[in-house]
This record gives sequence, structure tokens and C-alpha cells, in this order.
Amino acid sequence: MPIEDVSDIQWKVLISHIQSVLMTLLTSTKDLFQLKEAIIHQKDIFIDNHTQLKMSFRHSQKLRQIYFNQVIDILSGVDTVDEDLLIWIYDTARQESFDSSNVVSLCLKRNFPRLVQHMWDTAPSEMKFPHLFLCLCRMKKQESSEDAAVFLLDHMREATEHLDSETWISLAHLFEQVKLRNRMFATLQSGRDVFGRDKSALMAEMRRILLMAKLRHTDNLWSRILLFHLFTTLCLRQQTHKMHRALVSLLLLFALFDGFLCLNFVSNTLGSHMVLQRAPQRARLWGWTVAKQNVSLKMVSKSATFETATRSSDDGSWEISLPPTPAGGPYVITLKAEHPDHVAELTDILFGDVYICSGQSNMGFTVPKSFNATEERKKANHYPNIRLFSAAQKTATTEQRELLGTALNWSGANETTVGTSSGSGYFSAACWFFGRDVYDATHIPIGLIASAWGGTPIQFWTPPTTNKLCNDTTKTPVNGLWNAMGEQNAGHADYYACAFPAMISSWRTYFGENLPFYFVQLATWSRKDNDAISELRLSQASALSLPFTGMASAIDLSDPKSPYGEIHPRNKQEVGRRLSLLALHEIYRHRVPHGGPVPIIFQQVKNTGGNVRVDVSFDPDTLAGGLVMVDVKCPVGPEQCGAVAEILIDKKWTKAGYQIERGVLALTLNSTGKALGVRYAHANYPLCAVYNQAGLPLTPFVHNF
Repeated sequence: MPIEDVSDIQWKVLISHIQSVLMTLLTSTKDLFQLKEAIIHQKDIFIDNHTQLKMSFRHSQKLRQIYFNQVIDILSGVDTVDEDLLIWIYDTARQESFDSSNVVSLCLKRNFPRLVQHMWDTAPSEMKFPHLFLCLCRMKKQESSEDAAVFLLDHMREATEHLDSETWISLAHLFEQVKLRNRMFATLQSGRDVFGRDKSALMAEMRRILLMAKLRHTDNLWSRILLFHLFTTLCLRQQTHKMHRALVSLLLLFALFDGFLCLNFVSNTLGSHMVLQRAPQRARLWGWTVAKQNVSLKMVSKSATFETATRSSDDGSWEISLPPTPAGGPYVITLKAEHPDHVAELTDILFGDVYICSGQSNMGFTVPKSFNATEERKKANHYPNIRLFSAAQKTATTEQRELLGTALNWSGANETTVGTSSGSGYFSAACWFFGRDVYDATHIPIGLIASAWGGTPIQFWTPPTTNKLCNDTTKTPVNGLWNAMGEQNAGHADYYACAFPAMISSWRTYFGENLPFYFVQLATWSRKDNDAISELRLSQASALSLPFTGMASAIDLSDPKSPYGEIHPRNKQEVGRRLSLLALHEIYRHRVPHGGPVPIIFQQVKNTGGNVRVDVSFDPDTLAGGLVMVDVKCPVGPEQCGAVAEILIDKKWTKAGYQIERGVLALTLNSTGKALGVRYAHANYPLCAVYNQAGLPLTPFVHNF
């Protein structure tokens, strides 16, 4: 029977049967091989039971295509589809020379990355554009990587002749998000060729880009370049007075909106739920609008209202200082500019103390990775007056006026904002535990700003380059700066001894000359070069010569079984506690022990009977009641731990005995020579045997006579 003679009723029977069989198969058969076999088997059964269609079905490609189209239609409505099944169906259709557009359409609706890649690798060139190329674009877009964008750009020249304006616009949207500026001109040229054939689409796309730019949903540089290229394309192709006037208007528009196309009316460093620095400092708010416009501010609490105004500068920037405000809240701050889109309401604002936590991976180490993570996350729900903000890890090669991105906007502390149960999370554990302990002792609202990036050397954190290239957050008054870094500079201790104090001094020129700066001394790390970490710890300690600095040592917080590497110990609770003790003593004037024993006198005892002895005396204010000696055991190789204490004899460091006698640490060695120096805990993986009564360790020292 010719296919044209098949009645409508027979078609309906065919379609109905296929649908019912496929639904049964998909809901009852889990094994992929069995499912493939069943689809083929059911097709044969159907043919055998419908003799009128038997010959037509076997000899009609159209009927066979109908069957597989129905398979795809049914699969498109199933929530979970085995991607291997779709690949098999596509290959079957390709072997039968079927139209595979329905498979491509399914990929446009849903995410099947392996299927898309398989189709791209096997389809002939004429079948790749435009829709299969779009599928691949969407898949690559989800990767959000430069490599993905480069892949697409490499195919743009091949794609151009097949693309219509709608497809090109979709690609433009993708590249807006990827922001691959070093390759965007290839795309722009392709777009000019495409839009040269479609003037109305060109105008529509320009209007869209301009609207997006005004709403700050796209990058300023991209918008200006793209608009300029598209407009000049049209003007060059149609030399009319109207087009020239439009181009002039566009250039004027660039000048008008340049100050705020991609910058926020209110800086993205600020936001609802934030903590602003309390009195006696004056908190500041800032942002960008159109040049030379009035900006008003109204701050309201239950008991008071404050209003003021300013005027934006030539570049559109504005800044307003608030009066010194005591700890408390909440406040609502409303900001308005003359531009109708520039209105912002910041709610649930508290005044308190703001701290910035910076550094490498040990500062970036999140709460869910710490010891007792489940309970620690639950405890965070009880601290609504601690607010968290985390900067994203973004790089720049040109000067920036705004944060490049945020990982966590200002949020109240809870079990989600400190980290998720899956082990990922936003917030620095050391920073969080510090803030929590300070809040417990003061009940002052605390704002914590975390900005950490693992593996970054000190050079990346040293102004002026840092502040110019990353963002201008130095307008934010803060109460202190905390830092945990140094691992990346191991092996360059002499450089670090100079660079670290220089970095601190430079930061203070931006944030405040006398701003407290507290840092974490490196924890244990069993590197092969046994002096690299120990020497860097001494370089860190050299920064204590600067005023208003403090050091919380982590030398005794070893964690050789840490799943994140022994360099990342999980006991961040103790790191935070030690940082908080520094702040409570130095900033809040609480009488609490805030550091380990500090040696002040090294005295050689006369060598009698072949015994060398050096007595180390300590500042009594750092003993918290006295010295304590604990048993120590090396958890790694003994060559990594070294000795608790050593004496330099005949130009060689030799293991020494140690004991506490009447508040003095006595170091002894059987030798007839003369001690030239003493050192304590000088190893990458130090053995820490001496503490004060507060449980804070004696930190490594080297003293030469």
C-alpha cells in the first residue's frame, strides 16, 4: 500500500500505539540495552500486527522516521533520560538518513552535553549550523570558561554564512557573559557581516544593548564597543544624513553614560544587612550616577532620622559621610539621585565593628571543612548580629573602580551563609570563629569581610598595584585587618621579612595609620626543605616591630590527617580564638591573656663540668600565671620535627635538653664549648613543649650571642 493511501484513522492508530508502548517501556525498563532492544522489537511487532502497513512501513523512510520521532517526543517529556539512549537514537536516525532536527530541538530545550558533543563531532558541516551550533554554544556557556568561548570563536568564521541575526544575537549574549575581550573583535566582525544583511535586526540589537547598558546588566566596555561597531556598520553601508546624526548621538551618549554604564549607583561593597563602622569613626557610602547630579540620603531608625545630600563629581562618583553613630540598629538608608533609575533602599543596617580577613587558603578555608562542622553551622543561627560579606576571586589587568564580583553579599550569619552541608560554603572559618568569639565577649554587632585566594604570594597583596587593579574598597572604615598567608613565599624568608612589614604599612596608608593588623603565624608543614617554613615564621614575627600589630601562632595546631592536606589544619576554632584574644586585649581593653610567653633575657651560665646552659627568662605579663611544659611526640618523620630546643656549638646546631626551673626555661647541653646561640621550635613541623597557663604556645625564636 503506498503511504499516500494510509487513512487518517490508520495514522492515529499507529501514533496511539507507539505512544502507549513507549510510555510502558520507559516506565518499566531500566536497563539501557533492554530498552534499545525493546524499542526495535515493539516496532517489528507493530508491523507484523498491521499487515496493511507492513510493506509501507518497511519500505517507507517516512514511516520509520515517524516511529523514531515519536520516541523523541515521548523522551522529551520524561524527567530523567539516559543520554546514551539519545545518542543511540541519533545514530540510528543518521544511519537511516532521517531528519535529526527533533533531536537537536530536544537539546535546545534540555541539557545533554555528551549528546551535543557527539552530534557536533559526527554531523556533516552543512548540518551544524545554525541550530546544532547553538546547542553547542549553550553547552559551552555553562562552562563559563575562556576555553569554551575560544572554541566558539574559532568556529565563528565557519558559522557566519549560516547564521541569521537571531542566532548571532544569541552568541553575542554568550560572549557578553564570558567577557572574552581579547577575542571579541572576531565576533564583532562576524556580526557586522550578518547584520549587513538585516538592517532591522541591527537596529533592534542596538536598542537591546543600549537598554542593557543603562540597566547595568552588561559590561560597559563590551556595550560601547559593540554599539559602536554595529552603528558604524549601518552608517558605512547607508551613507545618509539620518545615519550620521544617529552616530553623533551615539557618541554623545557614550560621554553622558560613561560614568555609570557598568558601575552601581550604590557600590557593590555595600548593601542591606551590612554592618557600618560605629563611632568614633564616620561610616561612608558611595557609588556612581550621572555627572553633576544631586544625591540625597535619609537614614531612619526607631528613634532618630538623619538626612543629608551631596553632588556627584565630573566622573559621576559620589560619596556621603554619616555622622558618628554608636553601635546598634537596625537602620533603613534611602538614597536617591536625579536619574530616575538611581534609587536604593538599604535595610536592616547595623552599626558595630567591621573587620577585613585576608590571605591565602588557610584564611579561605571554610566553616564546613572545620572540625565539628555540623554543630558549628547550627550555632551560627544564634548570631544574627554578625554580618558576613565575601569577595569573589576575580582578576584584572586594568584599574577598577568597583568590586569585580562578590561570592556572598552582605548577609546575616546562619548555617547557610557560613557554609553548606555538602562541604562547600562562602565563609572563612578563621574569620568566622574570630568574629563569633569577639561578639560573645562584647555583644557589639560585628561585620566580617573575607577576601582570600589560595596560593597567592605576598606580591599580589602589596599596594599600590593591589588596590588599583582589584577594587576601591578602602573607603570602607574598618576596625582592624586580619591576615593569614605566607606559604607561597616559603623559601624566600629574607624577602618576606622586608615585604610583609612594607605591605602592612602600605595598607595602613589606605585604611588608617594606626589600624590594628593581626596575622596568623604559619602552622605545621612537613616540607623536605626543613628550614623554609621555620625561617618564614621568623620573618612573619619581624613585623611585630611595627606598632599595633599582633600575631596568633598556629605552630602547635598540627593536623597530619587533614583531608585537605596537612598544610590546612581543621582546628580553625583555635585560630579564631587566638585572634579574638588579641582584639579583646588590644582593641576592647579586656584583661585577657593574648599571646604566648615572650622571652626577654638570654643568659649563659658559666660552663662547669662540661655542661653548657642558657637560661631564658620571660616577660611576666605574658605568662598568665606561669610556664607549663607538655610532652611532645612527632606525628611525622623525625627529620621534619627537629628538636624542641637547640644550642649553637662550634657553628653547629645541636639538640639541647630543656626544663622549667623557677619560671625560667633552662636549655642544657653536654659540651666543653661555648654557646654561640639558642633556638626553639625551629622546624617546619615544630615540637611545641612550652606554654603559658592560658594554653598559648611559646613561639619560635632564634637568639645569637
